[in-house]
Amino acid sequence: MKRRPAAPSAAVLAFQKPTRKARLGIAQVTNEKRILARGELRHDVIIRANGRCETCRVPVPPGELHHVLSGSQRRRRESMSSLLFVCVACHHALHRNDLEVLFWASSWANANGFVEARAAIQKRIEKVTEAKWASLRGIA
Repeated sequence: MKRRPAAPSAAVLAFQKPTRKARLGIAQVTNEKRILARGELRHDVIIRANGRCETCRVPVPPGELHHVLSGSQRRRRESMSSLLFVCVACHHALHRNDLEVLFWASSWANANGFVEARAAIQKRIEKVTEAKWASLRGIA
């Protein structure tokens, strides 16, 4: 039978290097608190949207949240300004990079003064437009 290694003593633990988060003074948030915060944030976004898709303005019973900011840190950077309440059709269109819906999302961010979200959407519009022009140049 294998023996488990002994737990490190208090003296050994005292000499261990503190984690990056501890050095920066960032408190560890438990998963439960994060889930509750997400629920409250989702509720606030739906209230802001008044139960309507924020791109096409159609009343949406269930609706979905779209993360305007992308990347691995998007869930940690969730805020009222980085979430968009949309209908299923607009959500699919946003992920397909439909320019019309991206322009609607850009005007939403501009109207609400969400600078970071507008910059992210504009960057995406530029990428899509550039790709479309590149494909047209390849055909001609």
